[in-house]
Amino acid sequence: MSEGRKHTRRRALSEEEKKQLRERSNKCISRYCNYAALVIILVALASYVVGKGDAFFSQFGIMVSIALLAIAAINDPTRK
Repeated sequence: MSEGRKHTRRRALSEEEKKQLRERSNKCISRYCNYAALVIILVALASYVVGKGDAFFSQFGIMVSIALLAIAAINDPTRK
């Protein structure tokens, strides 16, 4: 029979590693929020141009995009 994988404990992360991990994850969240806001705005604009835009959904899309951009700005690790 094969030997199983040995279970070892992970070492605790240092404060510098925690800070780097936090910055990386915040940067990733910020980037995805920006992309989502861009897609929502583009869909709202395209539906308006095509003539199928609903006023409620256009306003709702713009509000959601603004909220996503605010989240992205808060989570941006390069922001001072």
